[in-house]
Amino acid sequence: MCSPQRVSLESAFAEEACLLPKPHVLKSGEISLRSKTSFVRRLRSFTTANWFSKPMVINPLACARLGWENIDADVIKCVSCGSIVCAVLPSPASSNYYGECVDRLHSQLTEGHVRHCSWRSFACPASFMECPLDSPDFRDMFLRNCQSFTGAQHLDVRALLQGDLLDDMIVLLRQDPLPVEEHCLPFALLGWSYLSGVLCCERCLRQVSLLSSVTLNVDPIAAHAYWCPWSQAGVLVRLKSILERWWSKKARKDLPLQVSMARRALSDACAKHS
Repeated sequence: MCSPQRVSLESAFAEEACLLPKPHVLKSGEISLRSKTSFVRRLRSFTTANWFSKPMVINPLACARLGWENIDADVIKCVSCGSIVCAVLPSPASSNYYGECVDRLHSQLTEGHVRHCSWRSFACPASFMECPLDSPDFRDMFLRNCQSFTGAQHLDVRALLQGDLLDDMIVLLRQDPLPVEEHCLPFALLGWSYLSGVLCCERCLRQVSLLSSVTLNVDPIAAHAYWCPWSQAGVLVRLKSILERWWSKKARKDLPLQVSMARRALSDACAKHS
């Protein structure tokens, strides 16, 4: 038989356990809101007119990843709990507390949800807002982009890129022939696909209309939104490094036959002098 003291202690522990926050388990509807399709739907709600020149920490990708959609000028709303955050900022030039306001808004992307909203703890995968250069699927994405340019030989569009990196990349790509016009390769490499006369980026959703009757000079980096991962510093240098690794792997793949022939020749030479 339990003593009264033991019973009271067990009751106290049980009551305390009830007060502790329970781990949140995502329901099927909450999981679907974190799909790539739902993420892109929220991302499309952010327009230049309604979300103009915002700092990088509250860019559309960051907002959509945490369940926010843009419903009006400088206003976002959570698709789950319905919380609303107003993102009006003072002018950076005329305010001493601009940075403090930006930090507060950044924290609101998480803390602006109601207490039990699942977006506080479960964001969309970080890969949704990252540049896919380091993804194992990048080569497949590049080849798909190339495929989208197939049959677009009539395009007279030139990539405006500074420096010799572009030339270096084209040289590397020539060693592995692709079914696409050479002047379209920079666009395929830098996140652009082609559809019915329009360049499309699946990260920032930017679209650039092309006219086939005139020569267009387009910067495949600057044409992205300023917050797009494809427009960030160092992309070209990283691309060149990736292409060099691709070519190195291809060269190693072709190497075994050459090594085998060299070993056989060396073995024959040794046999003659033994």
